[in-house]
Amino acid sequence: MNLKILNRILAILILILNIYFLPFSFITIKETGGAMGYGLLSLPLTLLINFLIITSVLALNKKYEKSLWILIINFIGFLFAIGLFFLLMLTPRID
Repeated sequence: MNLKILNRILAILILILNIYFLPFSFITIKETGGAMGYGLLSLPLTLLINFLIITSVLALNKKYEKSLWILIINFIGFLFAIGLFFLLMLTPRID
């Protein structure tokens, strides 16, 4: 596949995943981590995923659409984000 197409696909998938992670980060900060603050332990992980918005926007930019480094960062970030997403979705809540 073309490097330009792979960059665009990964950038769009990261932006879609951040539809979940941005509100998750804000809610965690607002609620101060829930009971005893254990929710704050997930905050550094979700903030790393939120910072991938920058590389995703760069990948959609005409100047960086063929950059191999942006593709590598987005690919590693996407794997991390999708893994954390499934972990958060499949772990049962204890209320």
